Amino acid sequence: MGQDHASWGGLPSGSAEAVGFAYTDGSLALLMQRSDQTDRALADHEQHLDVIERNRRPLPSMLALTALAGLALTLW
Repeated sequence: MGQDHASWGGLPSGSAEAVGFAYTDGSLALLMQRSDQTDRALADHEQHLDVIERNRRPLPSMLALTALAGLALTLW
């Protein structure tokens, strides 16, 4: 191997740089894909939480209704 070859594969140094850039570019693409998947999952979870919060009965209102029902039964 001469001095113009990469020590790890016998490729010319320009090819080694291209392989390194391609590896880095592939890694960045994978990170972007995972980031997009995480963003979609987070948006989906936020939507589900919004639905749950809208359908939740507030505790003070339920306590007031229970107290009124108990009072009505007592007076009856």
